[in-house]
Amino acid sequence: MPLPAGPFTAAAFAQACAQLPDDGRPRLVSLVPTQVSRLLAEDADPAGREALGGFDHVLVGGARLAGPLRAAAEAAGIRLTATYGMAETCGGCVYDGLPLPGVAPEILDPDEEGVGRVRLAGPMVAAGYLDDPARTAACFDHPDDSFPARFLTEDLGRLIHDDGPRLAVTGRADDVVITGGVKVSAAAVQAVLEAAPDVADVFVGAVEDPEWGQRLCAAVVPAQGAHAWREDTQRRLAVVVKDALGGPATPKTWLALDALPLLSTGKPDRRALTAQFAAA
Repeated sequence: MPLPAGPFTAAAFAQACAQLPDDGRPRLVSLVPTQVSRLLAEDADPAGREALGGFDHVLVGGARLAGPLRAAAEAAGIRLTATYGMAETCGGCVYDGLPLPGVAPEILDPDEEGVGRVRLAGPMVAAGYLDDPARTAACFDHPDDSFPARFLTEDLGRLIHDDGPRLAVTGRADDVVITGGVKVSAAAVQAVLEAAPDVADVFVGAVEDPEWGQRLCAAVVPAQGAHAWREDTQRRLAVVVKDALGGPATPKTWLALDALPLLSTGKPDRRALTAQFAAA
């Protein structure tokens, strides 16, 4: 369904959904977490939430689906399915941690907690990158016709063997920040802050720093807006992170924003946010 030109809004989403035929077939929609968050916001046009509730399944990909957002959707009677995949795998191929038929996730060089680089194998893997043989050789593996092609992702994860292999993606390989000689997962810090009740949205990254090597930074969208940000809010969130992950994981730079800058895909604009961190 085509959305009207312009930024994503609940009203525009509802308008596009109203154009869908009511022919009895299953209704599915694919969104990124930021879009779901905007549809469920208390001050959003209720028509957007109503339209979202009219789908049988809401597929959410492009970024990590935070627990509080999933809980908010469930409280509204909306079922979310977290999808994992990328262009190199023809989109989502793992749903709520479970690989689709024919998809085989692997973990390379796992650490003591079983976390390592994620590699995906199966018929959905692309042949490679156009006119880039070096990058293709580094990321793709096509052993022979009897073995599925494999793609080495930029993500970290582990396999949970309970009811069949379930993939838990823990972050990106380049999200590991070395600050003051200590390795910190930016994704883990972001997950802790996302769970804070007074945080509506957050992005955690790092910039080069002459003292720390890399300086951990957090851009926070307060639930009540950037105008509600206070020094005690920052101190409280810093304590939350320190208690959960230790002192080195506490961001050294904090930004309070009314909204995260986004790409046209709805994902956070990492380059723009990194520039703001560097300028802070």
